[in-house]
Amino acid sequence: MGRGPRGRLGYVKGRRKREGKERRQSKLRREEANRLRVLQIVVRRQEIQAAILIFIPGVVKCVEKPWALKNASINSLVRSAGSKKNVDIIGSINWVREYVEAAARYIQRDGDNADERGGSDQPNARQEIATSSPKSESSSTCSGDLEDEIDDKPYILFVDVAYTFDERLKSLKDMAHKQDEAHSLIKKELSRAFDRLYTKHQVYRGTKIFKDWSWRCWCGTLIRSVTLHLSFAAVPLFHKSHREAYDGTDVKVTYAWLCCTVALDVIVGIWIDLTFFSSLPWPDQVSQYNPIGYLARNKRHPWVRKAASFLVCRDYLDQLWCMEPCESSSSSGVTKLVHAHIVDGWRRYIKVDDDDETNTATATYRRFNNTRGQWTLEREDCDHMAWSLERQFDETVLIWHLATDFCFYNSDGSPGHKYGAAAAAGAVCAAACHETARRCREMSNYMANLLFVNPDMLMAGARRGLFRAAYGELEELLKNDDGKTTNDNLPLDGCRELTKKIIQLTTHTEGQLSDGDIVFFASMLFEQLTRLADDKGEEQMWKILQRTEQKKGNEMHITVGASSSSTSPARETTGDNNM
Repeated sequence: MGRGPRGRLGYVKGRRKREGKERRQSKLRREEANRLRVLQIVVRRQEIQAAILIFIPGVVKCVEKPWALKNASINSLVRSAGSKKNVDIIGSINWVREYVEAAARYIQRDGDNADERGGSDQPNARQEIATSSPKSESSSTCSGDLEDEIDDKPYILFVDVAYTFDERLKSLKDMAHKQDEAHSLIKKELSRAFDRLYTKHQVYRGTKIFKDWSWRCWCGTLIRSVTLHLSFAAVPLFHKSHREAYDGTDVKVTYAWLCCTVALDVIVGIWIDLTFFSSLPWPDQVSQYNPIGYLARNKRHPWVRKAASFLVCRDYLDQLWCMEPCESSSSSGVTKLVHAHIVDGWRRYIKVDDDDETNTATATYRRFNNTRGQWTLEREDCDHMAWSLERQFDETVLIWHLATDFCFYNSDGSPGHKYGAAAAAGAVCAAACHETARRCREMSNYMANLLFVNPDMLMAGARRGLFRAAYGELEELLKNDDGKTTNDNLPLDGCRELTKKIIQLTTHTEGQLSDGDIVFFASMLFEQLTRLADDKGEEQMWKILQRTEQKKGNEMHITVGASSSSTSPARETTGDNNM
């Protein structure tokens, strides 16, 4: 049945109405989709921005690290040390002779004046001498510049760059009368040198940048500030992002990563700025090693050595398993001994007004720097022991080391030793209560430690294998006729027992040693020292091994150590050996 005109018109209107509604709904859906796309773009942009703000600091830090390493390298130190020279300073010293004469006159006048006044007004005497010294005017003229140069660059000695003569003369005058302060000053300068070589001190100093200005520090501080602020900005950006669209675990891990990154940057800045953390105490110990103690340890713990050999790490274990280091008082005592030895050399060995061409100021100055202990033997009328110093340096170290141990453990005590007090304190030998003997052995063990653990700190050519060779000689010497070593169940004082046994074998047994063995030469030296003790007393024997001025100590090992450090690369040593 067909529709009438009215029906067809209603149908058309209804269809149009439906089509219009569909178009409006479609438009709303498109608008909603567009809004969602815009929102997704905004959210993704925030996430991308947060990622960029984290990525940029990471890249900057990757660039900062090699830059800091470059500024702390040896080549950088060489360039910085050679960039400024003091040759234009008025009154500067350019000749060794002038420096030696000025320094020797200053020290010797000071000593003579102190002796005349009896030490009552010694500070005033020193002040008068400093005023009347030949180079006083020129030294006072450039004292400010030299003080800044010396204080700011203690590390130039590590690149084999010596101070100028003016700087050395001023340093000598300042330190000649500061024996008690020398140790703390050395620790301070070593700490600063360590910061210069092994930290980012050259490119970042925190709030100290306003005191020690340099373009490197400003750039480093700017880099640290930029990276810190960018890391801070990344956290709120990620917080505003569409986190609900991601897995909850991933969101938590990302939060932890961002917060830890910011926390590390903040903690590093606070750590550097706080004085408490930036002034940590410098280690104050004297490392020790001893071949007889090494032998006793291996006999007491043979399974440890076998296990280390099986794991192919015996050499590494031997270097780590050292004796217990000495206390801080020993370290400061050694510094005082070195100080006294240097001052005594300027006063008594270096000649100024000698007409003999072989004993000029320069000649005696150089001989004193190169001496290994000949001056000590000559002073004490012990020239018959000079043969022990004519061997190669590393052999000399071991010969005197073993001889010192033999003397230390062979001592039966004397009225000056107070053996009863030593026994009450748990000492293992009578000589342990004697301050001189104890200090001698500490220095001897320290030289043995350098030879075995850090031979690079000694003069070129020092052989670590010589220590093992001496150990092999001792082990072979202690073998019985059956080829078995002595009792492995050693008491706690096994070093003393082994030393007594070694002394007995080397003294009363024929054919045990050959004339090329280190132990053979050490036993010869020990016999000469023992005869000296029998003739002149045990105190005289220890006097050969000690300083006779101010504090007691081991001059033989002091001079041997000073000789090695003055001829080794400066970057391997830890002090100014140019006096």
